[in-house]
Amino acid sequence: MKKLFCLLLFFISFNAYCASPLWLGFGSTTRNYSTAQNDTSGGTKTFEFNPTLIVGTTVPLVSDFFFSPGIGYSKYSAQDNTTRNEIILQYHISQQIAPFFLLQYGLSNTMTKIGGKGGTVQLNNGNGTATFYVPSETKTSYMASLDFGGEFIFTNFLGARVQLSVDRFLSSDRRRVSHIMTINYYF
Repeated sequence: MKKLFCLLLFFISFNAYCASPLWLGFGSTTRNYSTAQNDTSGGTKTFEFNPTLIVGTTVPLVSDFFFSPGIGYSKYSAQDNTTRNEIILQYHISQQIAPFFLLQYGLSNTMTKIGGKGGTVQLNNGNGTATFYVPSETKTSYMASLDFGGEFIFTNFLGARVQLSVDRFLSSDRRRVSHIMTINYYF
């Protein structure tokens, strides 16, 4: 019920302020920065190019503060016969620190769909290799993130944003850091 209420609130606020400046961002998402293994020799990923498209609006609140909700989609490259796609809902507050810089913080919800054709893959696990199973059907997971970031505004219609997301921030065992980098066009 909470998820439905938050989603409804997001779309109501989006439609009510459609006359406000809209923005469209294109960039890349990297999940689980430096913790997820990405090759057979045990290497971890620090940057991946996973195309990400985000659309949002900016609603003035008070003084130099804005509410900046957004909805995005990330398409991950297929590895080991699996597919992965994400839908991201962002609920951010932007604070104008200088005429060319916005500080951003807030929450986001991510819905991840992972699927595959089944099978196994051998990966390094430190001292040797281990067998990991590739999914044989599509599964969906949901995750909440605590977000921090900043955006440099180059012109009245162009900016570059870097966002760090602390995924599963309430779990001390499973907490991970991810990042999203986008070039944003305001219209």
